[in-house]
Amino acid sequence: MLLSHRHRFLFVHIYKTAGISISTALIPFAATERQLRLDRRFNRLGLSFLYPRVIRHGSSVRDWVSNGMNNVFERLTFLDQHPQPVRDPHATASEIISTIGRETFDSCYSFGIVRNPWDWQVSLYRFALETVIGLPRTAAYVRGLGPERRTYARLTSFDDYIRWRCTEDVHLQKEFLFSADGRQLVTFIGKYERVEQDFREICGAIGIEASLPRLNESSTHTPYQDYYTPETTELVRRAFASDIELFGYEFD
Repeated sequence: MLLSHRHRFLFVHIYKTAGISISTALIPFAATERQLRLDRRFNRLGLSFLYPRVIRHGSSVRDWVSNGMNNVFERLTFLDQHPQPVRDPHATASEIISTIGRETFDSCYSFGIVRNPWDWQVSLYRFALETVIGLPRTAAYVRGLGPERRTYARLTSFDDYIRWRCTEDVHLQKEFLFSADGRQLVTFIGKYERVEQDFREICGAIGIEASLPRLNESSTHTPYQDYYTPETTELVRRAFASDIELFGYEFD
C-alpha cells in the first residue's frame, strides 16, 4: 500500500497487478522530503530504502541490501507521515481502514488495480518459480520463504499449482477493495489490461504528473491461455467466479 499525506491519495496494492511499477512511480509524491533526501544519499551507493526491489536468482548484492533496507523501513510505521503506515504492503482496504481510521481513508483518493484471474494465476505461478523456487534454498530461508518454498516445491506443474490454488488457497481480488458486505471501499478500480490509461486517469485525479515504469515483469511472455487445459480453465472459473463476474473478465 502507499499513502500520500501531501497529495491525499492511497494505493491498495494487490500483488502481481503492476503494483511495484505504480509504487515506484508514486513514491516521490508519498514519501516526505526528508525521506527522499536520505534515500538520494543511499542512491549514490546504488542502494535505496524507499523503492522496493524484487529478489530473484542472480540479484546483485545491492539489490539484496536494498531489499533488506526496504523491509526495515516498512516496519517503522511509527514514523510521522510514513508512506506505508500498515506493515503488510498488500493490506486490504478494510485492514488499512482499521489501522489509519475511516476518516483518513475517506479523505484520500483511493484506488487499486485488478487483473484477469486466469492471467493473474499464471503471473503468480511464474513469480513463485522465479522468486521462491528459483532462489537457492538458503537464500529462500533467509528471506523467510521456507514455508512457501516447501509448498511450491511439491507442485510439479502449472496444473498442480492450479489444483492447489483453487482448492486450498483461494484469495479473491475483490477482498482487497470491497468490504465483507460487498461495499466498494476505494474511489477507483483500474485494470491491469489498460494500466497505462488508468494510471494517467489516476494521476489526473490526484493532480500530479508521473510516468509508469515497467518493473517486476515475469521473464516469459507466453500468452496465459497457453498454460491452461479445459480442466484448469474451469477450476479457475469456479474458484474466482466472484472476481470474474464483478470485474467483467473472460478466459479469452
